[in-house]
This record gives sequence, C-alpha cells and structure tokens, in this order.
Amino acid sequence: MHRYWHFKDVRFSTDGTQFSDADPINAVSQMKLFIAALPAASGATDDVRSYDMVWLLHLIGDIHQPLHATERISAINADGDRGGNEVNVMPATGETIDLHAYWDRMFGGYVSVSGAIFDANDKAGISRLQVDTAKTKVPGSRCVDPRELRARQKVRLCRAGVE
Repeated sequence: MHRYWHFKDVRFSTDGTQFSDADPINAVSQMKLFIAALPAASGATDDVRSYDMVWLLHLIGDIHQPLHATERISAINADGDRGGNEVNVMPATGETIDLHAYWDRMFGGYVSVSGAIFDANDKAGISRLQVDTAKTKVPGSRCVDPRELRARQKVRLCRAGVE
C-alpha cells in the first residue's frame, strides 16, 4: 500500500533507453493529501490528522534522500534501478551492497527507535538520558488500532484515484 509513497522519481537515461512517465502516486501526491488534512477545518479526526502528520514528516525526510528523487533507466535496467536498489557498489569494507542501502546506512540508517538508540549509544550514549514522562504525555491521546489506520489509508488511496 505504501510502496509508492517514499519517493518522487525524476527518470533519466544515460544510454538513450526510452521510458514512460513515473507513477503519479508518489511522495508528493501523498504529501498534498496529508497537508490538506492537517488543519482542524479539514474535517479529519484528530487520529487521522496525527497519523497524517507522522507520515508527512517521514516523507519530507524521504524526498531529501537523492535516491528517492531519481531513477536511472538503462538497457540493463529497463524498468529502472529502483532508486539505486538495483545498483551494486563495493565500499572500502570490501563487501558488495546495493547503492541505496549503502547511502541509507552512511548516516546511521536505523528506522526503528531501538536501532536509533543503539546507533546513538555508539556515539554519545543518548539512551542514558533521563526522560521527564510528565512532559512526554500527549493530553487526550488514545491508541488507534492499526487495522483502522490501514482502512483509512485504503480510502485515501481511492480518493487519489488508486484502487
């Protein structure tokens, strides 16, 4: 469902291979939907607005990653290099890794809280910081069933013309 949300590819070819336009459902199309739902006047519930804000922040980060903005089309990869996922590189470590993964891990690369804490511990010991739990609570917040969120996203995709 979220496959096309993480990038807005500008396709190019260095060897003259012909290509079609990129999918119209992408990070930018989704960001527009999320931004429209943020104001209280949008009519979206607080749960949807909160969910959309998190996704908006995620996608803002994604589109600043160069491999989330381009796709190279070539005779070897006529369907595209999938943002560097189909391109192997060999860094100084001697391993073979796809370009996208290599780029992602250059700056830590963790996408989970525990991974970020693990990475930060290696550098500055952030997990040893004391958290003031009174300041971290969100008044009036409640948990939302992930199945409910998936159903909402399916509705949002249908509004965007994707079924």
